[in-house]
This record gives sequence, structure tokens and C-alpha cells, in this order.
Amino acid sequence: RPARPPSPTHAREAEPPSLFGPGRARWVSMAAALGTSGAPAAAPPTEGEGWAWCLRTNNQANATVRPLSEPAGTLFFGNRANECLWIAEPHATTRAVAKPLTPPAPRRITAREAGVLQTFPADYPWAGTKGRQFSQIGNAVPPLFAAHLLAPHLDVGFDPDDFTLAA
Repeated sequence: RPARPPSPTHAREAEPPSLFGPGRARWVSMAAALGTSGAPAAAPPTEGEGWAWCLRTNNQANATVRPLSEPAGTLFFGNRANECLWIAEPHATTRAVAKPLTPPAPRRITAREAGVLQTFPADYPWAGTKGRQFSQIGNAVPPLFAAHLLAPHLDVGFDPDDFTLAA
């Protein structure tokens, strides 16, 4: 049987079933996956109103920066684990404020958070030093993605609702 990518299962907005196929669920946001309402776990409280936590995947000018309300981008690790940071970005309404606000300090993503964003259970037993743990996370195929890829080739039904996410 030829290999092919799995059919899309999620979209920016939920889509009902139609003549063209089954519906798609709404994306799972980082906040929902991490089980937080507005800040990464163990994050310092924001200094006043107007800040939103975002995940910046590296320190390059074109780095992916996504708010907690969106799904995580691809997480690359190896020697760059320290470049995957939670940063505070001003809300659109506070960008026009005349008085500059001091954002909370950036914070490195934890191995637990990175694993959860890759669909590993929150208590997954990553081994070794922090660097080795991030290498394991970066080198692994995310479990939910693997399930979608393998199910048709193993002739087993796959129901994403049976797959327990970390949160």
C-alpha cells in the first residue's frame, strides 16, 4: 500500500461535515494542551495588563512566534533548546499606548512543556540531562502524529478521542 500523508483533522475554525468530507475539529491551542489559561506553567505573572505569552522557536529574525491561542509550530532542539522561549508580546490594544510597558522576562521552555506540545504525556519519563531530554523530544515522532500515520497501514481503527493528551 503506498504511503501518503494523513487527511487533515483540524482547522483554524471547526468545520461541520459536508458533501466534501468529514468535518474538522478546531485546532488545539498551546494553552489547551498545556492546561493553562494564559501563561506557561511556572511562568512569572505578567507585569500589569496588556501582555500575552507567545512561543518563539529560535533567535533568528524569521523565527516562528505564536501566541498561546494557536497550536505550537514545529519544535527543533539539539543545540538550540535554549533558544525556544516563552516571550511576552503586547496585545494589539496596548501597542498604541503612549507609556511603554516593561514586558516580563523571557523564559526557556521546559522539557515537560515541549513534550506536551508534541503530544507526549505530561509525566513522560525523559532521561538524562536537560540537553539530552530536549534531543529526545526533538528526535521523536510525536505520538499523535505517529498514530495517524500508522493506523491505516496496520489496519486498525484510530479514534483521536481515545488518545489521551497530557492536559
